[in-house]
Amino acid sequence: MHTSTRVGTAADIWAWACCVVCAAHGASPFAATGTGAVIHRIVDTGPDLPALAAVQAVEHPPPLNAGRA
Repeated sequence: MHTSTRVGTAADIWAWACCVVCAAHGASPFAATGTGAVIHRIVDTGPDLPALAAVQAVEHPPPLNAGRA
């Protein structure tokens, strides 16, 4: 933890969401080469957009008969 701010339920939800993204995408949404780089991605650049797209694909799968005539 980098500040003296108290951690609450928002941090729990954020961590849970990262786990969901990782499960859907197969990799961390903040994958980087080292701890400092991960912190930089979290604070400054945000998650990997393809990872978020993977979660959307799980939430809204195409119909089973899509593309069939």
